[in-house]
Amino acid sequence: MRSLSKVIKSYEYDSSAVRHIAVVRDWTADSPPGAAGPGDGAEEARGLPAAQAGPQAPEAEDPGGVPEGERCGAVLQKAFRSARQIVEAAQNYRAQQVAAARREIAKEAADEKRRGYSEGYAEGLRQGKQAGFAAGTQQGLQEGRKQAAADNRRKLEELGAMIEAVEKSKTRILQKFEGDLQELAFAMARSILKKELEIDKRAMRSIIVGAMDTYRNQEWVRIYVSDNTANILLKADGGIVKALKEVSDNVKVVASKGMDDSGCIIELPDQVIDAGIDTQLNKIRDAVRSAPQPESRAGPGRPGAEKRQSAAKGVHAG
Repeated sequence: MRSLSKVIKSYEYDSSAVRHIAVVRDWTADSPPGAAGPGDGAEEARGLPAAQAGPQAPEAEDPGGVPEGERCGAVLQKAFRSARQIVEAAQNYRAQQVAAARREIAKEAADEKRRGYSEGYAEGLRQGKQAGFAAGTQQGLQEGRKQAAADNRRKLEELGAMIEAVEKSKTRILQKFEGDLQELAFAMARSILKKELEIDKRAMRSIIVGAMDTYRNQEWVRIYVSDNTANILLKADGGIVKALKEVSDNVKVVASKGMDDSGCIIELPDQVIDAGIDTQLNKIRDAVRSAPQPESRAGPGRPGAEKRQSAAKGVHAG
């Protein structure tokens, strides 16, 4: 089988795409809800031009005027953007829960404070009737204030504990989801590309041309595809033989029963290339998994962790 670098153009799986996924992993746990994520710029969908091995034919364009080479990059960009929106929705939901909890606890603390004052005043009034109205009232107010202060401290401690619990729960959820983020993105990309093959009859032609753009002067080329894809490639308007005329003068399309419409095997005199969508996405996924991992998060020495700890201490101190 041919290596990944000879199957897909470099801008479809180069190091910038790998770094993009590493940045997504790091961003999902540290970015505030709603923050702009990586990959928003159009330049993330593009990489450096592929290495050339001699004169190349101009890159074909689809009927819409978009270069054929950009289509796979744009699809992956769309998949990662959708995955990032899912992460942002989870973060926003957790942030709303924290805000609602804070409002509820603050309301309960205020109610307890008012109730403490009322009870203290009533107790002071009762004692004032026994030992003098003035002395009893003063004592009741003091006891009411002490009770209200004690209730406030208890509520603030509960609030601090709740905030810490929510933060820990949020971190666990994001860490669990992070492991599935890559699989989600590639599953979405696979689904989108297969749907593209159903809608755009020239999509497989573009994939084949892209896989062969560095080959020239081959003795013969055999392209094995499904019956449906073979019919499309053999049509006059498909132009696959004409598109590969600089690769070889002897290009044949072979219908292979049992192959999926997204599958494609290209055979040359000295090698066999698997240009199917599933195979290419699997190779990209393996490259992403083998990329260097970002620095570990959730350490007590990290600035974000220190800020949260200081905030919790401030709540307890108040």
